[in-house]
Amino acid sequence: MAWFDSFLYLVFISIIAFPVGRMIPKHWIKYDCFPFTSYEWEDDGRIYNKIGIRKWMNKVPDMSRIMKKCMKRKELPKGFGDDDLRYLLDETCIAELIHSLLCVAGLYCMNYWPGLGGVIFAVLYLVGNLLFVCIQRHNRPKLVRVYKRICKERSGIHESPDPQLQYGRRT
Repeated sequence: MAWFDSFLYLVFISIIAFPVGRMIPKHWIKYDCFPFTSYEWEDDGRIYNKIGIRKWMNKVPDMSRIMKKCMKRKELPKGFGDDDLRYLLDETCIAELIHSLLCVAGLYCMNYWPGLGGVIFAVLYLVGNLLFVCIQRHNRPKLVRVYKRICKERSGIHESPDPQLQYGRRT
């Protein structure tokens, strides 16, 4: 029954991850700071096109489709504004953080099922969560560009409607 204990552990941390993500205060999130900014090697998210992300990213489960009453749909409504973009930016950061933590926490399942079976479970769980991290890192640079352009258009070159972003920093 070691495989079952390992499986239950992975299910448990997956279920717990959602409310933990909802409890993270938005003011902790800084999409324009490490670790959420794009690295040079990511080429503003284009590197993920090499793994065919556009073909499969809309086919993976999305919590906003499953938990409709708890989460807004992660797409921009018609006539979207800077608040909608800011919400999406924060959500991509939180999703990336939670899935990254799940990658690490998932490795612990090997303690419940030592050996090859536990390694296979852990690797599958790791890869599954890395797919979601890739989706966030692929989408965020585009959202940032649009967000900055809208802020610039609405406020002039030196001001932002978000006082936390004025002069390029958040407080």
